[in-house]
Amino acid sequence: MCASSYEITNLESLEWPVRLYKVVRADGSGQPHGARGEIKQAIWTLRKKHSSFSPRYGFVVDVDEETVAVPAGWELPSGEQIGDYRVTFGQTVTMNPATPAHRSIISGILREAMKVLKHAEEWRLLRHHEGVMNPMVAQCIPPFDEENVALVCTTGAPYLSQGTASPLKICTIDIHGHASLEEVGHDLIWEADMCFTKLDTGRSLP
Repeated sequence: MCASSYEITNLESLEWPVRLYKVVRADGSGQPHGARGEIKQAIWTLRKKHSSFSPRYGFVVDVDEETVAVPAGWELPSGEQIGDYRVTFGQTVTMNPATPAHRSIISGILREAMKVLKHAEEWRLLRHHEGVMNPMVAQCIPPFDEENVALVCTTGAPYLSQGTASPLKICTIDIHGHASLEEVGHDLIWEADMCFTKLDTGRSLP
């Protein structure tokens, strides 16, 4: 299994026990691919309704048009109707990266750990060093009230020789324990720096 063309050597660290739930329309009508957001929202609503059955940390990953994966510790009730959907428990499975069919679910879990927000266009970071200059790549700055939100510079000096660098606004989400904003930002910067098409520069997105 590889990430950004680099082989992952500690595959055992990505094993993840999950509970699979079926989320189907109560009236029996079909569910297109575009309804995946709705079935995930139904699970979040059920989890909020029965918060005592689930720990604080978690994720909801759509497996297919009718199936979602949640942490194994989320013992949500089965057979309950949430809006137009009925939720039923399927099985508990340990996701193993050595199993090809599990890899997309593991990737979905990892994506839930960090979100690159789309509304960072209004933010620009500059530094003053013999004039106004672009920020240095690899800066992670948390200027927000939320402790899990920060600006990360994946472009800037020394890569960007002209124009103004645009930082990314990221949000970390706790899916298994507390996520370190500094460590997540560090990984994001390294991912963006893996630019094989031009080795003397980096990319904005990982």
